[in-house]
Amino acid sequence: MPRNLDRRVEIAFPVLDPRLQAQIREILDVQLTDTVKGRRILASGSSVRTRAVEPALRSQDWLYEALAHRGGPLAATT
Repeated sequence: MPRNLDRRVEIAFPVLDPRLQAQIREILDVQLTDTVKGRRILASGSSVRTRAVEPALRSQDWLYEALAHRGGPLAATT
């Protein structure tokens, strides 16, 4: 799948609210421990699949469930 790098826009901004920081850290932790679809990028720029381990964790499914139930780790914090 070719990517459009010529018109790509990336931004960065501070997240000051500690509750939001905790939610972002949790999401990143889950994504980095994905054992189903996870890949590691090597120094050469190529990628390899991470080894599947039990229990299987697919970060996309975890995020979907968390958002669908709103009682999970991404519940509204108002």
